[in-house]
Amino acid sequence: MGEILTWFLFNPLVLTLSLFLVGFFTGRIVVNWFVLPLVKRRSPVVVEALKKRRSPWMFSILVGILFASFMWIFVSQLLTSDLVRGIGNTTLSLLMMVYFCLWLISLLDSSHDVYMTRPMARQVPLYSYLQAVKTVVILVFLFVGMASLFHLDVAYIITLLGGSAAVISLVFKDPILSLVASLQVAANRMVSIGDWIEVPEFFANGKVLEINLTSVKLEGTDRAITTLPTYALISQSVKNWSATIQKKQRRFSRTIIIDINSIQLFDAEACSGLLQLPIADEIFNRRLQNREVGQPADFVPTTNLGLFLEYASAWMQRHPQVSQDLPAAAVQLPITASGLPVEVNAFLTEVNYPAYETLQSEILLHMLAVLPLFNLKVFQSPAGAGSN
Repeated sequence: MGEILTWFLFNPLVLTLSLFLVGFFTGRIVVNWFVLPLVKRRSPVVVEALKKRRSPWMFSILVGILFASFMWIFVSQLLTSDLVRGIGNTTLSLLMMVYFCLWLISLLDSSHDVYMTRPMARQVPLYSYLQAVKTVVILVFLFVGMASLFHLDVAYIITLLGGSAAVISLVFKDPILSLVASLQVAANRMVSIGDWIEVPEFFANGKVLEINLTSVKLEGTDRAITTLPTYALISQSVKNWSATIQKKQRRFSRTIIIDINSIQLFDAEACSGLLQLPIADEIFNRRLQNREVGQPADFVPTTNLGLFLEYASAWMQRHPQVSQDLPAAAVQLPITASGLPVEVNAFLTEVNYPAYETLQSEILLHMLAVLPLFNLKVFQSPAGAGSN
């Protein structure tokens, strides 16, 4: 028994490992029994974020390495080999730097997780800044670790990197561009998490899931994930639909090409079917009353197309799902070889994908369905059986 105790007390490696375990379990007890319960009383979200990123575990290992380093300072004096002493010193130094770096990164990630629970996180995303800070932390510890491992001066390593800046900028061109772009996007609040954006050059259209230093992830309507470089947000044309969704006003615009041969002066007898449309009948009766009173504008002969344009505008203005704050109108465009284009414009209160598409289809189909009541025809190129 005495020999075992003597071997244990005078074996440097065993003593160092033993004190590492003492420090590790001491750190676990202090964190789990005192620190975390105290923090949990004020903010349970912080505790969950720390546990998710394993910050208490990293801290316990760091305390264990710190205890082992103090023990190694004394027990290394018992060693006669300078090689073993040097290996032990370097190993403990590297372990201390590695786990201290990992602990700092876990704290940064935990802070970001807590921030993401706040309402302002959507308007001001900080993930790009977080990645930039983590990159700086890793580079600093990498330089210090290389200097400690190879016994070099940190300034000498930085000088070597400065001399190879041209090669680094060429190899890491995209990450550097994306880094600058991500900082600009976050600072100017051009795009936020949850925005629906469209980037035609990349055929990307979807909801922003993530913005980091090198890439942006979008989720389309078919649940497919599209990834594009971050610098594309400032170098390419980007359409952001967030204002449309927030205000619940999305523009609807469709063009109907009218056959010119069907445009004629309005004939009440020929267009008797308009009595089925209360709005059209109301418009026509108002024109007749104004003409009897002697309104100058109403001496102009009424055409079936003019009456249709007035009907379409009035019908959309009375539609419950068309915004009343913005104009809704049907107007004619310059005549073409195919016919006379009529553009139907309105702002719909339905902005989400399925409901918006359904509503605009209903409006367009209604316009097409009432055209024959005005003795108007839609132009279409003859094809198939219709070409005979």
